[in-house]
Amino acid sequence: MITLKKDDFFSLAHGTCFYASGGGGAITAALKLIRQMPENASVTCVSLSEALSDNKGLTATVAFMGAPDAFKNPMYPPLDVIEAFKELDAKANTKYHKSINYLIPIEIGALSVAAIYMVAFEINKDRPENEKIKIIDADGAGRAVPQLTLLTFASNGLSCNPSLLSRVIPNSSNNSSKRKISQITAFTSSGSGINYNPVITSKNENKYNVSIEIEDASQIENMARIIISDPIYGEYAGLALWIMTATELAKADPVTGYIIKSLELGKKLRKAGKVTFTPLFHGKLKSIETATSGGFDHGLATFSSQDETFFIYIQNESLIGWTNSKSSPMVMAPDLICYLADEFVIPEGCPEPIRVLSNASDDWNAFKNKNITIYGLPCDKKLKTEKMSEAFYQLRMALGYPGVYIPIMD
Repeated sequence: MITLKKDDFFSLAHGTCFYASGGGGAITAALKLIRQMPENASVTCVSLSEALSDNKGLTATVAFMGAPDAFKNPMYPPLDVIEAFKELDAKANTKYHKSINYLIPIEIGALSVAAIYMVAFEINKDRPENEKIKIIDADGAGRAVPQLTLLTFASNGLSCNPSLLSRVIPNSSNNSSKRKISQITAFTSSGSGINYNPVITSKNENKYNVSIEIEDASQIENMARIIISDPIYGEYAGLALWIMTATELAKADPVTGYIIKSLELGKKLRKAGKVTFTPLFHGKLKSIETATSGGFDHGLATFSSQDETFFIYIQNESLIGWTNSKSSPMVMAPDLICYLADEFVIPEGCPEPIRVLSNASDDWNAFKNKNITIYGLPCDKKLKTEKMSEAFYQLRMALGYPGVYIPIMD
Protein backbone atom coordinates (compact mmCIF):
# COMPACT_ATOMS: atom_id res chain seq x y z
CA MET A 1 0.00 0.00 0.00
CA ILE A 2 1.37 3.39 -0.99
CA THR A 3 0.05 6.95 -1.14
CA LEU A 4 0.20 8.59 -4.56
CA LYS A 5 0.45 12.38 -4.60
CA LYS A 6 0.15 15.02 -7.30
CA ASP A 7 3.77 14.79 -8.46
CA ASP A 8 3.32 11.01 -8.72
CA PHE A 9 0.33 11.59 -11.01
CA PHE A 10 2.58 13.54 -13.38
CA SER A 11 5.10 10.69 -13.40
CA LEU A 12 2.33 8.14 -13.91
CA ALA A 13 1.16 10.02 -17.01
CA HIS A 14 4.61 9.62 -18.61
CA GLY A 15 5.07 5.98 -17.66
CA THR A 16 1.55 4.82 -18.52
CA CYS A 17 1.66 6.66 -21.85
CA PHE A 18 4.79 4.71 -22.79
CA TYR A 19 3.33 1.30 -21.96
CA ALA A 20 -0.09 2.12 -23.45
CA SER A 21 1.08 1.44 -27.02
CA GLY A 22 -0.33 4.61 -28.49
CA GLY A 23 -3.73 4.42 -26.76
CA GLY A 24 -5.13 5.16 -23.34
CA GLY A 25 -5.60 8.86 -24.10
CA ALA A 26 -3.31 11.75 -24.93
CA ILE A 27 -0.59 12.48 -22.40
CA THR A 28 -1.08 16.18 -23.14
CA ALA A 29 -4.73 15.90 -22.02
CA ALA A 30 -3.77 13.95 -18.90
CA LEU A 31 -1.11 16.47 -17.90
CA LYS A 32 -3.54 19.38 -18.43
CA LEU A 33 -6.01 17.68 -16.09
CA ILE A 34 -3.38 16.90 -13.46
CA ARG A 35 -2.21 20.52 -13.47
CA GLN A 36 -5.74 21.56 -12.47
CA MET A 37 -5.87 19.17 -9.49
CA PRO A 38 -5.41 20.62 -5.98
CA GLU A 39 -1.84 20.53 -4.71
CA ASN A 40 -2.88 18.24 -1.84
CA ALA A 41 -4.50 15.66 -4.13
CA SER A 42 -3.68 12.08 -3.14
CA VAL A 43 -5.06 8.55 -3.27
CA THR A 44 -4.10 5.24 -1.72
CA CYS A 45 -2.91 2.51 -4.08
CA VAL A 46 -3.03 -1.14 -3.02
CA SER A 47 -1.86 -4.38 -4.60
CA LEU A 48 -4.32 -6.85 -6.06
CA SER A 49 -3.68 -9.26 -3.18
CA GLU A 50 -4.49 -6.51 -0.66
CA ALA A 51 -7.78 -5.80 -2.44
CA LEU A 52 -8.65 -9.50 -2.64
CA SER A 53 -8.07 -9.89 1.11
CA ASP A 54 -10.96 -7.48 1.71
CA ASN A 55 -13.76 -10.01 1.35
CA LYS A 56 -16.42 -7.34 1.80
CA GLY A 57 -14.99 -4.96 -0.81
CA LEU A 58 -16.60 -3.96 -4.09
CA THR A 59 -14.44 -3.03 -7.09
CA ALA A 60 -15.38 -1.31 -10.35
CA THR A 61 -13.70 0.46 -13.23
CA VAL A 62 -14.22 3.83 -14.87
CA ALA A 63 -12.81 5.21 -18.09
CA PHE A 64 -12.93 7.94 -20.69
CA MET A 65 -14.52 6.15 -23.65
CA GLY A 66 -14.18 7.27 -27.26
CA ALA A 67 -11.79 8.65 -29.81
CA PRO A 68 -8.70 10.31 -28.28
CA ASP A 69 -9.02 13.29 -30.61
CA ALA A 70 -12.50 14.03 -29.22
CA PHE A 71 -10.96 14.94 -25.84
CA LYS A 72 -8.85 17.98 -26.61
CA ASN A 73 -9.56 20.61 -23.95
CA PRO A 74 -10.16 18.73 -20.69
CA MET A 75 -11.49 20.50 -17.64
CA TYR A 76 -11.00 19.31 -14.06
CA PRO A 77 -12.82 17.71 -12.38
CA PRO A 78 -13.70 15.21 -15.16
CA LEU A 79 -17.47 15.40 -14.72
CA ASP A 80 -18.32 12.71 -17.28
CA VAL A 81 -16.52 9.86 -15.52
CA ILE A 82 -17.51 11.15 -12.07
CA GLU A 83 -21.17 11.17 -13.09
CA ALA A 84 -20.88 7.66 -14.57
CA PHE A 85 -19.30 6.41 -11.33
CA LYS A 86 -21.99 8.01 -9.15
CA GLU A 87 -24.71 6.31 -11.20
CA LEU A 88 -22.92 2.95 -11.00
CA ASP A 89 -22.30 3.35 -7.26
CA ALA A 90 -26.01 3.99 -6.73
CA LYS A 91 -26.77 0.71 -8.49
CA ALA A 92 -24.15 -1.07 -6.35
CA ASN A 93 -25.84 0.26 -3.21
CA THR A 94 -29.22 -0.97 -4.45
CA LYS A 95 -27.93 -4.47 -5.21
CA TYR A 96 -25.28 -5.02 -2.51
CA HIS A 97 -26.34 -2.41 0.09
CA LYS A 98 -22.86 -0.94 0.13
CA SER A 99 -20.68 1.41 -1.91
CA ILE A 100 -17.85 0.69 -4.31
CA ASN A 101 -14.59 1.10 -2.39
CA TYR A 102 -11.96 0.06 -4.97
CA LEU A 103 -11.31 1.29 -8.49
CA ILE A 104 -9.17 -0.61 -10.98
CA PRO A 105 -7.94 0.83 -14.31
CA ILE A 106 -9.72 -0.58 -17.34
CA GLU A 107 -6.33 -0.57 -19.12
CA ILE A 108 -2.97 1.19 -18.99
CA GLY A 109 -2.76 4.69 -20.44
CA ALA A 110 -2.25 8.31 -19.41
CA LEU A 111 -5.98 9.07 -19.27
CA SER A 112 -7.11 5.52 -18.53
CA VAL A 113 -5.23 5.51 -15.22
CA ALA A 114 -5.93 9.20 -14.54
CA ALA A 115 -9.66 8.44 -14.65
CA ILE A 116 -9.52 6.18 -11.61
CA TYR A 117 -7.36 8.32 -9.32
CA MET A 118 -9.24 11.49 -10.24
CA VAL A 119 -12.63 9.89 -9.56
CA ALA A 120 -11.31 8.36 -6.32
CA PHE A 121 -9.92 11.70 -5.11
CA GLU A 122 -13.12 13.62 -5.90
CA ILE A 123 -15.52 11.02 -4.45
CA ASN A 124 -13.36 10.65 -1.32
CA LYS A 125 -13.98 14.31 -0.44
CA ASP A 126 -17.48 13.31 0.70
CA ARG A 127 -16.70 9.94 2.28
CA PRO A 128 -15.65 9.08 5.83
CA GLU A 129 -12.14 7.71 6.30
CA ASN A 130 -13.23 4.08 6.52
CA GLU A 131 -15.18 4.29 3.24
CA LYS A 132 -12.64 6.07 1.05
CA ILE A 133 -11.90 4.57 -2.36
CA LYS A 134 -8.52 2.96 -2.96
CA ILE A 135 -7.09 2.22 -6.39
CA ILE A 136 -5.65 -1.16 -7.35
CA ASP A 137 -2.29 -1.74 -9.02
CA ALA A 138 -3.76 -3.95 -11.74
CA ASP A 139 -5.68 -3.50 -14.99
CA GLY A 140 -7.40 -5.39 -17.78
CA ALA A 141 -4.54 -5.63 -20.29
CA GLY A 142 -1.14 -4.25 -19.24
CA ARG A 143 -1.43 -1.92 -22.25
CA ALA A 144 -4.28 -0.02 -23.93
CA VAL A 145 -6.69 -1.87 -26.23
CA PRO A 146 -9.39 -0.62 -28.63
CA GLN A 147 -12.20 -2.92 -27.49
CA LEU A 148 -13.69 -4.05 -24.18
CA THR A 149 -13.56 -7.66 -25.39
CA LEU A 150 -9.75 -7.50 -25.31
CA LEU A 151 -9.70 -7.04 -21.54
CA THR A 152 -9.30 -9.83 -18.99
CA PHE A 153 -12.57 -8.75 -17.34
CA ALA A 154 -14.40 -9.70 -20.54
CA SER A 155 -12.35 -12.73 -21.54
CA ASN A 156 -12.91 -14.29 -18.12
CA GLY A 157 -16.67 -13.94 -18.41
CA LEU A 158 -17.55 -11.17 -15.96
CA SER A 159 -20.95 -9.60 -16.40
CA CYS A 160 -21.09 -6.00 -17.61
CA ASN A 161 -24.58 -5.49 -16.22
CA PRO A 162 -25.02 -2.65 -15.50
CA SER A 163 -22.79 -0.31 -17.52
CA LEU A 164 -23.17 3.46 -17.33
CA LEU A 165 -22.36 6.03 -20.00
CA SER A 166 -22.47 9.69 -19.02
CA ARG A 167 -21.92 12.96 -20.82
CA VAL A 168 -22.03 16.23 -18.91
CA ILE A 169 -22.30 19.25 -21.20
CA PRO A 170 -22.38 22.83 -19.89
CA ASN A 171 -25.35 24.81 -21.14
CA SER A 172 -24.46 27.47 -23.69
CA SER A 173 -26.20 30.72 -24.55
CA ASN A 174 -27.26 29.39 -27.94
CA ASN A 175 -28.59 26.14 -26.44
CA SER A 176 -26.61 24.11 -28.99
CA SER A 177 -26.37 21.21 -26.52
CA LYS A 178 -30.17 21.04 -26.21
CA ARG A 179 -30.83 19.58 -29.68
CA LYS A 180 -33.60 17.02 -29.98
CA ILE A 181 -32.57 13.68 -28.53
CA SER A 182 -34.86 11.49 -30.61
CA GLN A 183 -31.91 10.26 -32.70
CA ILE A 184 -30.25 8.60 -29.69
CA THR A 185 -33.56 7.40 -28.34
CA ALA A 186 -34.15 5.59 -31.62
CA PHE A 187 -30.86 3.73 -31.20
CA THR A 188 -31.66 2.54 -27.70
CA SER A 189 -35.37 2.33 -27.09
CA SER A 190 -35.94 -0.75 -29.26
CA GLY A 191 -33.26 -2.87 -27.59
CA SER A 192 -34.22 -4.82 -24.49
CA GLY A 193 -32.29 -4.01 -21.36
CA ILE A 194 -31.48 -0.44 -22.39
CA ASN A 195 -32.49 2.41 -20.11
CA TYR A 196 -31.97 5.78 -21.76
CA ASN A 197 -32.52 8.69 -19.39
CA PRO A 198 -31.24 12.10 -20.57
CA VAL A 199 -32.24 14.86 -18.17
CA ILE A 200 -31.31 18.49 -17.59
CA THR A 201 -30.29 18.40 -13.94
CA SER A 202 -29.37 22.04 -13.42
CA LYS A 203 -29.31 25.34 -15.23
CA ASN A 204 -25.53 25.01 -15.57
CA GLU A 205 -25.18 21.65 -17.25
CA ASN A 206 -26.96 18.90 -19.15
CA LYS A 207 -26.40 15.30 -18.10
CA TYR A 208 -26.99 12.55 -20.61
CA ASN A 209 -26.90 9.19 -18.83
CA VAL A 210 -27.42 5.79 -20.41
CA SER A 211 -27.69 2.62 -18.33
CA ILE A 212 -27.00 -0.45 -20.48
CA GLU A 213 -28.21 -3.59 -18.73
CA ILE A 214 -26.59 -6.29 -20.86
CA GLU A 215 -24.24 -9.05 -19.69
CA ASP A 216 -21.90 -9.35 -22.68
CA ALA A 217 -18.98 -6.95 -23.25
CA SER A 218 -19.19 -7.15 -27.06
CA GLN A 219 -22.83 -6.04 -27.00
CA ILE A 220 -21.98 -3.25 -24.57
CA GLU A 221 -19.19 -2.18 -26.92
CA ASN A 222 -21.45 -2.04 -29.96
CA MET A 223 -24.21 -0.13 -28.20
CA ALA A 224 -21.83 2.31 -26.51
CA ARG A 225 -20.05 3.11 -29.79
CA ILE A 226 -23.39 3.90 -31.43
CA ILE A 227 -24.40 6.17 -28.58
CA ILE A 228 -21.17 8.18 -28.38
CA SER A 229 -21.13 8.60 -32.17
CA ASP A 230 -24.24 10.76 -31.86
CA PRO A 231 -23.43 14.50 -32.05
CA ILE A 232 -24.80 15.04 -28.55
CA TYR A 233 -21.93 12.92 -27.21
CA GLY A 234 -19.34 13.97 -29.79
CA GLU A 235 -17.44 10.66 -29.90
CA TYR A 236 -16.78 10.72 -26.16
CA ALA A 237 -18.33 9.83 -22.78
CA GLY A 238 -17.51 8.72 -19.26
CA LEU A 239 -17.90 4.99 -18.72
CA ALA A 240 -18.35 3.00 -15.50
CA LEU A 241 -18.87 -0.76 -15.36
CA TRP A 242 -17.85 -4.15 -14.00
CA ILE A 243 -18.99 -4.05 -10.39
CA MET A 244 -16.99 -6.90 -8.82
CA THR A 245 -17.04 -8.67 -5.49
CA ALA A 246 -13.71 -10.00 -4.24
CA THR A 247 -14.56 -13.40 -5.76
CA GLU A 248 -15.36 -11.81 -9.13
CA LEU A 249 -12.20 -9.67 -9.01
CA ALA A 250 -10.16 -12.86 -8.55
CA LYS A 251 -12.00 -14.42 -11.50
CA ALA A 252 -11.17 -11.37 -13.65
CA ASP A 253 -7.47 -12.24 -13.21
CA PRO A 254 -6.21 -8.76 -14.17
CA VAL A 255 -2.66 -7.94 -15.21
CA THR A 256 -0.76 -6.69 -12.15
CA GLY A 257 2.02 -4.23 -11.41
CA TYR A 258 1.79 -1.65 -14.19
CA ILE A 259 0.90 1.31 -11.98
CA ILE A 260 4.07 0.95 -9.90
CA LYS A 261 6.10 0.01 -12.96
CA SER A 262 4.77 3.07 -14.81
CA LEU A 263 5.43 5.31 -11.81
CA GLU A 264 9.08 4.24 -11.69
CA LEU A 265 9.54 4.59 -15.46
CA GLY A 266 7.78 7.95 -15.50
CA LYS A 267 10.10 9.38 -12.84
CA LYS A 268 13.06 8.28 -14.94
CA LEU A 269 11.66 9.67 -18.20
CA ARG A 270 10.90 13.07 -16.66
CA LYS A 271 14.58 13.32 -15.69
CA ALA A 272 15.79 12.35 -19.20
CA GLY A 273 16.78 8.91 -17.97
CA LYS A 274 17.58 6.16 -20.46
CA VAL A 275 15.55 3.01 -20.97
CA THR A 276 17.08 -0.43 -21.42
CA PHE A 277 14.53 -1.91 -23.83
CA THR A 278 15.72 -3.21 -27.20
CA PRO A 279 14.66 -0.84 -30.02
CA LEU A 280 12.90 -1.96 -33.21
CA PHE A 281 13.38 1.20 -35.24
CA HIS A 282 14.76 4.72 -35.01
CA GLY A 283 13.73 7.47 -37.38
CA LYS A 284 11.71 10.63 -37.93
CA LEU A 285 7.95 10.79 -37.56
CA LYS A 286 6.95 11.86 -41.07
CA SER A 287 3.17 11.68 -41.18
CA ILE A 288 0.03 10.30 -39.63
CA GLU A 289 -3.24 9.92 -41.48
CA THR A 290 -6.27 9.52 -39.22
CA ALA A 291 -10.05 9.63 -39.37
CA THR A 292 -12.46 9.54 -36.44
CA SER A 293 -15.60 7.41 -36.65
CA GLY A 294 -17.56 5.05 -34.46
CA GLY A 295 -15.68 6.19 -31.36
CA PHE A 296 -12.29 5.26 -32.85
CA ASP A 297 -9.34 7.07 -34.39
CA HIS A 298 -8.23 4.98 -37.40
CA GLY A 299 -4.89 5.71 -39.01
CA LEU A 300 -1.49 4.92 -40.42
CA ALA A 301 1.70 6.44 -39.02
CA THR A 302 4.86 6.65 -41.09
CA PHE A 303 8.41 6.90 -39.75
CA SER A 304 11.49 7.22 -41.94
CA SER A 305 15.21 6.66 -41.53
CA GLN A 306 17.94 6.87 -44.14
CA ASP A 307 17.42 3.26 -45.21
CA GLU A 308 13.94 2.22 -44.09
CA THR A 309 10.34 3.27 -43.69
CA PHE A 310 8.35 2.00 -40.71
CA PHE A 311 4.54 1.88 -40.73
CA ILE A 312 2.24 1.57 -37.73
CA TYR A 313 -1.40 0.61 -38.24
CA ILE A 314 -3.68 2.26 -35.70
CA GLN A 315 -7.15 1.82 -34.25
CA ASN A 316 -6.80 4.22 -31.30
CA GLU A 317 -3.91 1.96 -30.24
CA SER A 318 -0.82 0.94 -32.22
CA LEU A 319 -1.60 -2.58 -33.40
CA ILE A 320 0.84 -3.58 -36.16
CA GLY A 321 4.37 -2.33 -36.89
CA TRP A 322 5.87 -3.13 -40.28
CA THR A 323 9.02 -1.96 -42.09
CA ASN A 324 9.41 -1.92 -45.86
CA SER A 325 12.55 -4.04 -45.51
CA LYS A 326 10.68 -7.04 -44.04
CA SER A 327 8.17 -9.45 -45.56
CA SER A 328 6.21 -9.76 -42.30
CA PRO A 329 5.39 -7.44 -39.38
CA MET A 330 8.09 -6.72 -36.80
CA VAL A 331 5.61 -6.32 -33.95
CA MET A 332 1.87 -6.77 -33.48
CA ALA A 333 -0.77 -6.68 -30.78
CA PRO A 334 -1.16 -7.96 -28.16
CA ASP A 335 2.56 -7.12 -27.79
CA LEU A 336 3.34 -3.52 -26.90
CA ILE A 337 4.43 -0.91 -29.46
CA CYS A 338 5.99 1.97 -27.52
CA TYR A 339 7.40 5.37 -28.55
CA LEU A 340 10.17 7.48 -27.05
CA ALA A 341 11.49 10.69 -28.61
CA ASP A 342 15.16 11.64 -28.56
CA GLU A 343 14.38 15.11 -27.22
CA PHE A 344 11.79 16.76 -24.99
CA VAL A 345 9.11 18.94 -26.52
CA ILE A 346 6.43 21.10 -24.91
CA PRO A 347 3.15 20.86 -26.84
CA GLU A 348 0.89 23.90 -26.77
CA GLY A 349 -0.82 24.19 -23.40
CA CYS A 350 1.10 21.26 -21.90
CA PRO A 351 2.38 21.99 -18.38
CA GLU A 352 5.70 20.19 -18.74
CA PRO A 353 8.08 18.76 -21.37
CA ILE A 354 7.42 15.25 -22.69
CA ARG A 355 9.31 12.57 -24.63
CA VAL A 356 6.47 10.05 -24.76
CA LEU A 357 3.41 10.32 -26.98
CA SER A 358 0.12 8.65 -27.77
CA ASN A 359 -1.67 8.36 -31.11
CA ALA A 360 -3.84 11.40 -30.37
CA SER A 361 -3.18 14.29 -32.74
CA ASP A 362 -2.30 16.72 -29.92
CA ASP A 363 0.62 14.44 -29.08
CA TRP A 364 1.66 13.51 -32.63
CA ASN A 365 1.66 17.06 -33.96
CA ALA A 366 4.25 18.13 -31.39
CA PHE A 367 6.66 15.42 -32.60
CA LYS A 368 6.35 15.85 -36.37
CA ASN A 369 9.80 15.37 -37.98
CA LYS A 370 11.33 14.53 -34.59
CA ASN A 371 13.47 11.45 -34.08
CA ILE A 372 11.53 8.67 -32.37
CA THR A 373 12.62 5.24 -31.16
CA ILE A 374 10.01 2.49 -31.47
CA TYR A 375 10.18 -0.39 -28.99
CA GLY A 376 8.41 -3.73 -29.07
CA LEU A 377 7.77 -5.26 -25.63
CA PRO A 378 6.21 -8.65 -24.87
CA CYS A 379 2.67 -8.50 -23.53
CA ASP A 380 1.55 -10.22 -20.35
CA LYS A 381 0.82 -13.92 -20.77
CA LYS A 382 -2.80 -13.26 -19.77
CA LEU A 383 -3.29 -11.75 -23.23
CA LYS A 384 -2.17 -14.99 -24.86
CA THR A 385 -4.93 -17.33 -23.73
CA GLU A 386 -6.86 -19.13 -26.47
CA LYS A 387 -9.82 -16.76 -26.18
CA MET A 388 -7.64 -13.65 -26.15
CA SER A 389 -5.51 -14.89 -29.04
CA GLU A 390 -8.61 -15.34 -31.19
CA ALA A 391 -9.87 -11.85 -30.29
CA PHE A 392 -6.58 -10.22 -31.24
CA TYR A 393 -6.44 -12.29 -34.43
CA GLN A 394 -9.86 -10.93 -35.44
CA LEU A 395 -8.65 -7.40 -34.65
CA ARG A 396 -5.58 -7.81 -36.86
CA MET A 397 -7.73 -9.35 -39.59
CA ALA A 398 -9.92 -6.25 -39.59
CA LEU A 399 -6.79 -4.19 -40.26
CA GLY A 400 -5.95 -6.36 -43.26
CA TYR A 401 -3.38 -8.73 -41.75
CA PRO A 402 -4.56 -12.38 -41.93
CA GLY A 403 -1.21 -13.89 -40.96
CA VAL A 404 -0.12 -15.66 -37.80
CA TYR A 405 0.86 -13.90 -34.62
CA ILE A 406 4.62 -13.32 -34.44
CA PRO A 407 5.49 -12.63 -30.81
CA ILE A 408 8.17 -10.30 -29.54
CA MET A 409 10.68 -12.32 -27.56
CA ASP A 410 11.73 -11.36 -24.03
